[in-house]
Amino acid sequence: MTDTLEAPAVPVSTSITAAALECCLNAYRREYKATEATGKSDYFCRQAGSTAYRLAMPSTETLADIQALIACVAQGINFQVYEGRESTQLLYAAQVALFANRPKPEKK
Repeated sequence: MTDTLEAPAVPVSTSITAAALECCLNAYRREYKATEATGKSDYFCRQAGSTAYRLAMPSTETLADIQALIACVAQGINFQVYEGRESTQLLYAAQVALFANRPKPEKK
């Protein structure tokens, strides 16, 4: 089975990362289909889906959320959800969040 945004081959899992990926992909598919139903062209359907994908991405509150965000960005790059430097900026933001959330060294 091929993996596309409209019919992804994402395995069912209970991890935060898998749930975030599924949420982003479902948001993309819902918005794509809703825009398609209005008679818009494939270009506008993809734009609407990409916006929904971005809005469904996880926050950077916990390490698990950051890992999920990175996975969503990587998957979004694969599916061409992002334009220009957007994906690079998101990955940089995830790197900064990882640094901010790293465990503090214990004082001796």
